[in-house]
Amino acid sequence: MKSNHNLTKELLLESVSKFADLEIAQHWKFIDETGNLPEGLFAKMVNFGFLSLTISEEYGGSGFDYDIAWEVAYEISKRSASIGCILEGHYKTIDQIKRFASDRLKEEFLPQGNQRIFGFSSTEPSGGTNVRNMRTEAFYQDNHWILNGSKVMITNGGLAEVYCVIAKTGENEFSCVLVDMNMPGFEFGARENFMGLRGCPVGTLFFDNIRVPEYHLLGQREQKQ
Repeated sequence: MKSNHNLTKELLLESVSKFADLEIAQHWKFIDETGNLPEGLFAKMVNFGFLSLTISEEYGGSGFDYDIAWEVAYEISKRSASIGCILEGHYKTIDQIKRFASDRLKEEFLPQGNQRIFGFSSTEPSGGTNVRNMRTEAFYQDNHWILNGSKVMITNGGLAEVYCVIAKTGENEFSCVLVDMNMPGFEFGARENFMGLRGCPVGTLFFDNIRVPEYHLLGQREQKQ
């Protein structure tokens, strides 16, 4: 799955269907009972090109559009809703980076998106997805955003390694920063137990004085609400 110039939509979906039948369908029960993917399956998915589907070719991806991506996720979901959900969360986060990140941030993280799962985190205990009630905040200091707070019910939470995080950056001001799980102060919390979706972690994230580089800001600051 290297180029949208070499594969038609029909051939792509046919290839995805065959992969799903061969590598995923037989494991649906194991995935839901254990909450884990079978050993080796993730590597096969990376090799097939699922994670890189919507990443442009200049960053090592396949360059397909999102209409096709959602059809791919749907096709996979017929065999495992969990894996389809994982891909949906990854694709929508990649989309945010493609649309709003600086060139520097794209060059650093989009190539990683070919092999690492990404996630988007907005929901909080204090007010769900209502931005006005968010308590996660980031203040600017020495060319960094100092991030504190928590998120809940995050798709791919605990599985994804890179997250787009919505945080309050001023009075009635909210911004999005890109956070790597390896940054000091990042911790994972409990996972939810959703029937039929146990293989797609929906979890809690904690941020304790994480120093996020200034250029990890997506879009512009001062998005007033």
